[in-house]
Amino acid sequence: MKFVAKTLYGLESVLSDELVALGASDIEKVNRAVTFRGDRDLLYRVNYCSRTALSVLMYVADFRIRTKDDLYREGSRIIWEKYLDPDDTFSIVPVVNSPLFSHTGYPGLILKDALADYFRNKFGRRPSVDTVSPRILINLHISNDNVTVSIDSSVVPLFKRGYRLEQATAPLNEVLAAGILMISGWKAPISFLDPMCGSGTFPIEASLLASNIPPGKFRKFFGFQRWKDYDPELFDRIRSEEDKNNYSFSEDIRQRYF
Repeated sequence: MKFVAKTLYGLESVLSDELVALGASDIEKVNRAVTFRGDRDLLYRVNYCSRTALSVLMYVADFRIRTKDDLYREGSRIIWEKYLDPDDTFSIVPVVNSPLFSHTGYPGLILKDALADYFRNKFGRRPSVDTVSPRILINLHISNDNVTVSIDSSVVPLFKRGYRLEQATAPLNEVLAAGILMISGWKAPISFLDPMCGSGTFPIEASLLASNIPPGKFRKFFGFQRWKDYDPELFDRIRSEEDKNNYSFSEDIRQRYF
């Protein structure tokens, strides 16, 4: 399977190194992202372990278009029942930079119609749109005449680690903090000092890094947990493997300092 892990500008190399360590293959750095190949195990592991990925998308289809009709036609050729059932819900997030479309939301409506008509023609009923809590979140990316359709396996951005009980004003992005730490070469037990500490993002990310605690440890949800082929036993095994060699904070310490 082919995936793309999104990140912040300048962190592509750091993310690439993370993906190599996690076992990814065919890695290619692009602007604000890294593409790679792997299996379901790797997909779950990257979501749980990557400190510098913002989200992980699974490729569904890629093609070229000349008109809006091409987008509908190619979208209708995707085998959509592999990813959701007629009674499920979905939402489409379009990212469009193309002279073929004057409105960024319009291509999303075209792909929505293609998906709905596909199910209606094949099953007599269609999935519903749910922009709040969909079963799957579809990413539609169009650059000039190149189209990529993907499914978001993270949904909630991965910088939302899940360890914060309260949010300070304008906090530093956790992915950016982790990326800066990794680029700096800092490693425990070297002393760590943050004289401009506001919401504590640098010290927290440093402690997670020093303790080898996966950044997804405190999260309650990943998008792939709603997928048709979600394997809870596999994910439990991955979490056990990754948590085995780290110091786990007690609930008392987490409540007091995180």
